[in-house]
Amino acid sequence: NFYKIGKWLKNNVELKKWKEGYVSFSWSSERLYTSFVRLSSNIRANNIQLNNEKIVEFDITSSFPLMLAQFCLKQKPEIFEDYEFKNYCTAVIEGKFYNELMVGLNSIRNCTKGDKESDYSTRLISKKEAKTLFQIYLNGNENKVHYLNALRTDINKYMELHYPLIHHVLGQLKLDDKKPYDELVQLETKLIFEIIEELYDS
Repeated sequence: NFYKIGKWLKNNVELKKWKEGYVSFSWSSERLYTSFVRLSSNIRANNIQLNNEKIVEFDITSSFPLMLAQFCLKQKPEIFEDYEFKNYCTAVIEGKFYNELMVGLNSIRNCTKGDKESDYSTRLISKKEAKTLFQIYLNGNENKVHYLNALRTDINKYMELHYPLIHHVLGQLKLDDKKPYDELVQLETKLIFEIIEELYDS
């Protein structure tokens, strides 16, 4: 099978660093990182064993959108009764959030500005790009995909229109000079450790 040489080299470097015990700690997100998490999922699944058994990974679907809902409930409990917030939670739980975001962003990008045919020629963004745009919405500019940074106004417009209270809570967080990414990672870490503690106790 075709395999990108850059990806192959990156995985080999991370494996070497992991074997040598390389770790880093982020004070802002309160999370410990090792090279293990930077490995491709297929490398972890097929090349790493624990007590002679292959490891199994569990993924939190739509993790950042889910943690954003948790954060909003924590900051503004009355948001639970908001109609738009309920729609947001339903889309996240049913795994439809990024699809809806992609459709909504493409609709904004291709809305009628006149009768010229060129107005409809804007390239549609993919679901993967919609995910990256959501990260940009949370965290600011994305260094790896510069061209998507220009679409920040579109996702701001989408979130403000569809989920005004969530947009307001996030805006307030940014005004307080805090990074949404760090806040949401802390929530996710706490959730994971609660699950691990429960499993360990049982």
